[in-house]
Amino acid sequence: MGKQMINFLASIEDLLPLGLDARFFRRSQRGILELADEILRRSGEASGSALALELIEEYRTLNREKRAVLFEGLLTDYGPDPARLNKVIEAYQANPGPDAAQAFLRASESRRLDLFRLINTVPGGTLFLIKMREDLFDALRDNPDLKPVDRDFEHLFGFWFNKGFLELRQLDWETPAYILEKLIDYEAVHEIRDWNDLRRRLESDRRCFAFFHPALPGEPLIFVEVALTNGLASSIQAVLNEPVSGADQRVDTAIFYSISNCHTGLRSVSFGDSLLKQVVSLLQDEEPSLKKFATLSPVPGFMRWLGQENAPLAETIRTIVETDGSQALEEYREQLLRQCAQYLLYAKRGIYPLDPVSRFHLRNGAILHAMHWGADTSERGLRQSAGIMVNYLYEQTKLVNNHEAFVSTGMIPSSADITLLTRAR
Repeated sequence: MGKQMINFLASIEDLLPLGLDARFFRRSQRGILELADEILRRSGEASGSALALELIEEYRTLNREKRAVLFEGLLTDYGPDPARLNKVIEAYQANPGPDAAQAFLRASESRRLDLFRLINTVPGGTLFLIKMREDLFDALRDNPDLKPVDRDFEHLFGFWFNKGFLELRQLDWETPAYILEKLIDYEAVHEIRDWNDLRRRLESDRRCFAFFHPALPGEPLIFVEVALTNGLASSIQAVLNEPVSGADQRVDTAIFYSISNCHTGLRSVSFGDSLLKQVVSLLQDEEPSLKKFATLSPVPGFMRWLGQENAPLAETIRTIVETDGSQALEEYREQLLRQCAQYLLYAKRGIYPLDPVSRFHLRNGAILHAMHWGADTSERGLRQSAGIMVNYLYEQTKLVNNHEAFVSTGMIPSSADITLLTRAR
């Protein structure tokens, strides 16, 4: 611990202007909001950067309750300056014009934005702010009034993580181990059990691509796993466990079977659509034989919805899953497929699908193409969707029209087979 403190103070000292030493920063009992005030007063100075490093270290010592109090302070004491805002509003009303409008925009920004921008400039600042926003999500559950603080994070992250700054990398078995280990940690759809499981996902008939950001060179932001197959995949067990395809085996389909966002703190920053588009383009160049691009996707909200629509059936399915496993579900196959088609086509939140995975792919312009029984027999798959999975098909010539129709009207393009399931008796 002592050595860590010495190293930390040394890192601060490196940032100090001549004439100041680290003792300037060793004042005890300094409130973290006092630190924030001093950082804002010293913006642009090397000492301001040193103070930002100190704030990061002090924040890490706070427990959940103290962090919630900090967020409340950021809400109440670090908004726009009311007197300044009133002054520029009066100036604009008296003499409207571009300069007055620009002055209004500057005055309407909260002091939190300036603080976050300054913290972002120090080593580790970007990742710290991402983690800080994750703590804010926790505080928001108890205090929804903190939403303006979250909007400031969302505003800044939307600029900082613009797709123009993102770097697409293909990850393989030669990728540094510390990055591969993060794939294991961050995988959110189908658990990577061990290093052997990860190696199978990086073999010659598989691909993995991730977005990185210059400020976080060793931190994937989002990654997608792809299986190169002959025809559409209908089982995640086969995708994850089948032997490596031979070099002479024909492939005509790219199956996107897992997309994982790595940082909860970047929620609402859209990466997935750009990632898929760029990966499709790369794969088309690399494998000209590929004719179809589709997903093998979970249906995470189905059983929860079924519990509201048909509680007796849902309870029966849960009991069977817990006691007898997936094979005992066979007699309910047709009924569950019909119910799942009903859920995907007609269960809505506003004009858009209730299911989050469906919303994502349909917004990208995909087609709800096929449903597969017994496609995910893992405990999680059975609990979420009774083992049902879905292919969303990305037809390049239809993506733009499908996207525009979905965004404007909520229209869901689907295959005749799925539509007919909702009419079956």
